[in-house]
Amino acid sequence: MIVGYYVSLEPPSLLRAAIAISFAVADKGPWLSARGYGYPWPARGLPRLVHSDRAAEFRADVFVRGLKNQGVETFLRPAGSPHWGGHIERMIGTMMGACRMLPGATHSSPSARGDYDSVGSARLTLAELDDWFAKQILGVYHNTVHSALGKTPLQAWEAATAGKTPRMPDDPEAFRLDMLPSSVRQVTRHGIRLFGQDYACEELKLAYAERKGKVEVKFDPRDLSKVWVRLEHGRYVIAPYRFAHEPGRAPTLALYRAMARATRGERGPAQGLLARRAMAEIEAELAASAKTSQRARRMQERLADARKATQPRAEINDSWGGAF
Repeated sequence: MIVGYYVSLEPPSLLRAAIAISFAVADKGPWLSARGYGYPWPARGLPRLVHSDRAAEFRADVFVRGLKNQGVETFLRPAGSPHWGGHIERMIGTMMGACRMLPGATHSSPSARGDYDSVGSARLTLAELDDWFAKQILGVYHNTVHSALGKTPLQAWEAATAGKTPRMPDDPEAFRLDMLPSSVRQVTRHGIRLFGQDYACEELKLAYAERKGKVEVKFDPRDLSKVWVRLEHGRYVIAPYRFAHEPGRAPTLALYRAMARATRGERGPAQGLLARRAMAEIEAELAASAKTSQRARRMQERLADARKATQPRAEINDSWGGAF
């Protein structure tokens, strides 16, 4: 049974793993209704254990600690033992086989692709690809008889969970924040400084007056306009930019890194409002180059997807946003 998924143009990372896990745990009802899908997807609740390969994101302290805070154990399959994940590899193979029928598929190698023009044939937007994955999972995969089960995955799930109540996080928002990337920063009279910017709120002013010292800061790489600061008793407070940014144009971590490379000098990358002006210029350059540069088009689509994913979507109770 596929219990959650996430479609992105970004490489695997802690954030992507966190989004997929959080969606796997969530009640899918609001998400299904918002998209108008008539398929059942009963998978929800905290697992007892997360079994994974040894990718860096699954070994990260933040990932392991975030799950452990919810009573979920983690298990890394032994190195050099791909057969431990055979059922997952088979499912991925099934999905990738179906993907090769889509316009713009790159296939598994240049020889397999032959003379096919993948770039020229590409037709799907990221949102359309996400919709295709959803229907492939919910309409086809879950309702196809699996040879090892003797029934469909959906039938097997419903039989195994009959009469059982899934365990949900006591505090879904704390669970979400626990899984985000983090950094440790010093509280100053201006708040905290991260990615060349000052973040401030009333709670941080009080923390400075109380000589709080260093604090753990959580951030979403898709929207650097605010961070979450962990204060006493594990409580998080939101700290936005000390100086407001233009609505709808929040910088992303990718934009920040591009700016840092472009402005690095004797004193390091640009800081504060100067840095934000440089990121806006980089974004404008991407827009101007998108018609002629595939790389610029892809970066522009990633930026648009990040902003769409972090917009408030209270109507579907989706605190992560985005493609899931």
